[in-house]
Amino acid sequence: MTPGGAPGTMAPMWRIAVLAAALWYTCAARAADEVTYLYGAVGMVRTDPGVDQATTDAALLSAGATEFSSKLDRWDSGWKIMVGWMPSRYFALEGGFTALGTATYTAQFTNGQAKSDFKSGGILFDALGLVPLSDSFSFFGKVGVIAASVVTNQSVTPPGGLTPNTSGVSARMFAPNFGGGAIYDFTRNASVRLEVERFSRVGTDATGVSNVDMISLGLVLKL
Repeated sequence: MTPGGAPGTMAPMWRIAVLAAALWYTCAARAADEVTYLYGAVGMVRTDPGVDQATTDAALLSAGATEFSSKLDRWDSGWKIMVGWMPSRYFALEGGFTALGTATYTAQFTNGQAKSDFKSGGILFDALGLVPLSDSFSFFGKVGVIAASVVTNQSVTPPGGLTPNTSGVSARMFAPNFGGGAIYDFTRNASVRLEVERFSRVGTDATGVSNVDMISLGLVLKL
């Protein structure tokens, strides 16, 4: 080996070593960012309309109800349990189940009463885009789909205390959902998450179609 040959041999080796170190660092950084997690949340749900109050009122009045009053409560509690995978700080995929509460209609009239409700929930699949503002705080937006189940029930007790007339309808369908919120990491493996989301046009012609909005607060646990 000539004296001039050693530098020429060593230079490629240094380049290979630097490249290998860079690749190792990149892979290690990606591995550090990649996490799986569990997410559970509770919140308030508003179903609009849930039950068509005007149509139901008209049907009862046309059937002879007197001294009539009715109320529609669109608000209820809801919850969700999700499993998530975050390949980087900027993107995540989630799947799980949500219960979206019940909208309830009640009516009182002379010697009788009526009740109707609209209940929904289902299996969720979401994709999240995250915008980190610091090491511990991020905003996010999300889009997804719910494989929804809707159940509606009706019960009318006619004047005179007769046996109530009851009926029910159930249906399954896919509906889009979207939303956004914020995540705060209060430890390395635990975060609190606030989000607002909408499930659009949940239901069918048989059950009625509603938009369902949910605001929730939850806990993220990294595995």
